[in-house]
Parts: sequence; structure tokens; C-alpha cells
Amino acid sequence: MHPDEKIRNIHERVKYLKRDRKLEAGYMTMEEYIREEAERRAKLMAPSIAESMAETLAETLAKPMAETLAKPMAESMAETLAKPMAESLAASKVAQSILSLVAELGTIPAEEQQRIAGEQDDETLEKWLKLAARSTTVEEFLSGM
Repeated sequence: MHPDEKIRNIHERVKYLKRDRKLEAGYMTMEEYIREEAERRAKLMAPSIAESMAETLAETLAKPMAETLAKPMAESMAETLAKPMAESLAASKVAQSILSLVAELGTIPAEEQQRIAGEQDDETLEKWLKLAARSTTVEEFLSGM
């Protein structure tokens, strides 16, 4: 049989099958089944596709966003924290100076060492520093505190 003749036979059979209403209904049912199955599979695949897309977006967007936000955030944090940290460090240095001056006069009780080291008020530290510089004994310093 020649190829053109095969095609013509197939075409004739398709035309015949299309005339049969039961067959047409079967094709329609099959089409609906295929559509429903495609929707069902799409719903099953949707979570993994969404997760994959989220991961891709996170990798694509998160790094540039982090890089964009990092510098301003660091600057803001530095501004916010710099002054209190500098003040705390300065207070700590003054407290260490007081302790050094008074230690040259004798032994400072541990409780008073902790009190001096923990003090953060600039005026109090300045007062104690002057007192430590003028005192001739540990007792004189402690009584003036």
C-alpha cells in the first residue's frame, strides 16, 4: 500500500469515527479526564515548585538586599552605640585611674574597688579622681567618697 493511500484510509476512518455520537462523547470525556488529571498533577507539584521558586528568589534577592542594607544599618548602629560605648570606656578609664592612685596609698577593699569600677556617672568619677589625687591614705579617700 502506498503512503498516500494509507493516509487517505486513516482520514476516512477518522471521519467515520467522528460521526458516531458515543465515540464523540468518549473523546469529550477523555478530554475532560486529561484536563482534570493535569489540574490534579499541577496542584500536587505546586508546593515543590513554589518552594523552589522561593529558594531561587531568596538567593537572587536576599544577597543584594543584604548588601544594600548592611552599610546603612552598620552606620546607624555605629552612631547609636558609639557614644554610649565611648562614654562607658571613658568612665572605665577614669575608674582605673582612681583605683591606681588609691592603690599607691594602700589596699582598697574589694567592695569599694567594685563600686569604683562600676560607677558610670561622670561627675562622681571626677569628684573621686580629684579626691584620690589629694588623699594621703586609703581611709581618707574612702571617707571622702
